[in-house]
Amino acid sequence: METPEQEERRFIQELCRIKGELGRTGRYGVYFDLTGPEVEFWVEEFGKPGFLLHVKHQDAGTVLDYVRKRCEELHLIEP
Repeated sequence: METPEQEERRFIQELCRIKGELGRTGRYGVYFDLTGPEVEFWVEEFGKPGFLLHVKHQDAGTVLDYVRKRCEELHLIEP
């Protein structure tokens, strides 16, 4: 059974994987901030105004769920 710290680390590792996958496309700017008390993740499409997705929350699992959902809805990455 995972400790809360291990679970948080696993969520952050998955966010890093998604960030890398989106970044490799060359179509998106992907930003990921862990420096504050909250996890922040946002994606912009190069050459277009605004963000495709942006989320900021204290719980990495909540951030991961939102990022997965929006990436699926917007067809940003292959499942």
